[in-house]
Amino acid sequence: VSDVTVSVANGSSRRGKPNPGRRILSSQTVSGSKLAEPERGTARAAQARPLLAQDPTSEAHTYVYAHRSLGRAATACGAQGEPSRATRGRVQPQGAMAHAAAAPAPGPVLGCPVELHLSFADLKGEDVLTESDPFAELFVRDPRDKHGWTKVGQTAPMRNLHTGSWAEGFDVNFRFEEVQTLLVKVWDHDRNSRHDFLGQASLTLGTVMGAAGQRVTVALERPSTFRSGTSRRGAITVLGEKRSGNDGFLRLHMRAHNLDSKDWGGLGRSDPYYVLQRDVAGSFVSIFQSEYHKSNNSPIWKEHGIPLDKLCRGDLSAQLRIQVFDYDEGSKHDLIGECLCSAQTLLDAAKSGAMLEVRHPPTRRKYQKSSYKNSGQLQVLRAELRASPQARMLDYIAGGTNINMVVAVDFTASNGPPTSTGSLHSLGVYPNQYEAAIAAVGNILQPYDSDGRIAAYGFGGVFRGSTSHSFPLNGITDDPEVQGVPGLLQAYRAALQNVPLSGPTYFAPLLDQVNRSVFNPELSQWAQSYTVLLILTDGAILDMQPTIDRIVEGSSHSLSIIIVGVGSADMSAMHALDADDKRLKASNGRSAARDIVQFVQFSECKNDGEALARRTLAELPAQMVEFFEAHGINPNPPRPAAPSAVVLESTPVSSMPNGSPPQAGLAHASPASAPMAPQMATAVPAGVNLAHAGKTILAQAYQL
Repeated sequence: VSDVTVSVANGSSRRGKPNPGRRILSSQTVSGSKLAEPERGTARAAQARPLLAQDPTSEAHTYVYAHRSLGRAATACGAQGEPSRATRGRVQPQGAMAHAAAAPAPGPVLGCPVELHLSFADLKGEDVLTESDPFAELFVRDPRDKHGWTKVGQTAPMRNLHTGSWAEGFDVNFRFEEVQTLLVKVWDHDRNSRHDFLGQASLTLGTVMGAAGQRVTVALERPSTFRSGTSRRGAITVLGEKRSGNDGFLRLHMRAHNLDSKDWGGLGRSDPYYVLQRDVAGSFVSIFQSEYHKSNNSPIWKEHGIPLDKLCRGDLSAQLRIQVFDYDEGSKHDLIGECLCSAQTLLDAAKSGAMLEVRHPPTRRKYQKSSYKNSGQLQVLRAELRASPQARMLDYIAGGTNINMVVAVDFTASNGPPTSTGSLHSLGVYPNQYEAAIAAVGNILQPYDSDGRIAAYGFGGVFRGSTSHSFPLNGITDDPEVQGVPGLLQAYRAALQNVPLSGPTYFAPLLDQVNRSVFNPELSQWAQSYTVLLILTDGAILDMQPTIDRIVEGSSHSLSIIIVGVGSADMSAMHALDADDKRLKASNGRSAARDIVQFVQFSECKNDGEALARRTLAELPAQMVEFFEAHGINPNPPRPAAPSAVVLESTPVSSMPNGSPPQAGLAHASPASAPMAPQMATAVPAGVNLAHAGKTILAQAYQL
């Protein structure tokens, strides 16, 4: 296996012969991380035979097998190093010694991450009096996925435009050994009725990445309702870029001075906003758009954080363009002017106070005259490079910030009776949808909980004779915490057998309780804590405004709320709570201090743990960092390592009493991977079965 070769990596065709001198995996990596167990190696070889038998001369098939079976050391982009002469051809250590020498690395990332940008031209819409408000959806078809198309994401609508580019970029993993088909659907956004379908375009990702400038333009087509075939509806351009690893961002705060008036023939003041664009292969791609200011020729825009990877791919000298537009609600937006700069130019301008001239291209005679100076000026009030929120969050955690985790599960009757196999709470199916979501999300968040204990609640069930909208899953009102994800799953199963489902679905009582628990008047530089509330629900809530009021209150506390939608019910209310574009407003008129809600629909990514992890934690680092920085709290110096720690292993599945179902996603704890709680090690008497003792305590609690 150590002699696996891949000549397709340097361009060989299927007719080419294998090149034995080009190796992508060293024998040490293979035997240490994968083949230390002979049975597994034999099984993988057997699985590979049918694949290779399809075309024995296909290096592409060999390469797929090398990645899927062994993939620890190679990726589809870039050649890997040769094994050293000392290790080439040598039998490597087996068994425990091999594992100690080469611990298993994380799963392989096949291919190369790329970012796709979309632009459009000459869209033919349905509106008679105005231009279209186009937005696009991007789908990818993975040949390994039997479920068809996977939605990568969608853009925000562009108002009143038939030609332009969307600011959003889409991350896709490019794999040269597979045919990855892209589908772009374009719609005309309508606020009051259904969106109009403008057309779609299809092409392969390989076509984009292999084209000159990695740019392809395809016709936008729509099935014709009046004749057979399709009708042309404009064009879509797809541009691909290989991503780099720059994870910092630029904090940018700008204002304008004396911009040209564009409304009412120059008599009315403009409604200006700016667009940041990056030069990609000789043309500019929109990467960021600010808010607009009504009737203000000298606006002060909000401060924004723009990722360096997105802004300039980490190259501070890369050319950028800032375009300033006049926003028009019912017609085309007017270009006020533009200027060329770089990220370094913005940093220097913030220090020196130099103005950036905004000039209109010489498309009209007035802009060609020698008397024309500019159409306004831009002033950089603040520009500074900052570490990414993820890196900053790790600084806080390293300095001792205490992360608390709270979980709340929907016990309303709309989930269906637990005795039914069709119920979201089905006791006859393991894992049911709630358990799968708890395991997937809980195992992601648990490492951030410093003591491993999780406060677990239910809402909408009959607890102690009446419907409760905030009751402890373990039945202990004074101590609702359970030990980790295993304790959470056990408490959930026990509660299903003791708490009848009821309703309606209210969030406000639960949020009231959480807000009281997270309020900390003693929060300071030396007493840092943050709470993450995970709510698992099947959809609609009946106390929308009271819920918003509690979220607005919680936005001033050290709190983030992650909502995971389970099932296929209407989730529009959850999307409304995840107010990314506009701050939530309470009934008393108070706006949220910050965005603290992240909504994830579990059904969209339940088969992809990595996707669920990314989406679940997408906004958490920025929310946490924003809170601490707003209160003037910086990361403390890293804590010294504890001299010793006691790590308890999870109870093996085979020893769980009473035929308990296996705990999904759990593994034995080890000193290298288990979350530790220094100075909190607990002595456990020998022979005590913690799982059995926990179940006994739960049963007694519910009887009380």
